[in-house]
Parts: sequence; C-alpha cells; structure tokens
Amino acid sequence: MTRTQDTAQQYDDLTDAIIDLLDELRGDIGIHNRNFDKDGRRNWGYIGDLEHVKSLLRQAHNFLNNIDEA
Repeated sequence: MTRTQDTAQQYDDLTDAIIDLLDELRGDIGIHNRNFDKDGRRNWGYIGDLEHVKSLLRQAHNFLNNIDEA
C-alpha cells in the first residue's frame, strides 16, 4: 500500500467516523427533546445544553471552512 492509499484510507475512515458521530448526535438530540418534553418544557438547562452543542458544531464548521470568528 502506498502512502497516498494510506492517506486516502485514513481520510475515508475519519469521514465515516464523523458521519457516525453525527448520526449518534441526531439520536441524542431526539432523546434530549423527549426529556425536555417530559420535564414540561420549562427547564432552561436544556436550552443551555443545545446552545453549547450549537457552539461546538459552529466551531467545527468554521474550522473546516477556514472561517475566523474573532
């Protein structure tokens, strides 16, 4: 196997792992939403959770797109 094939394989493996994590995250958000509903949709802690996740995802998006938000 050449170095390029090693690089290509690692890239594909990492892409698959990220897609798997995004799928897990979708499920986690669904569970989070159900818990929010069970709690009567009044607990602001759930809002804070989602704000934090949104911030982390925005950070990843900006990193991949070379966007500097100072």
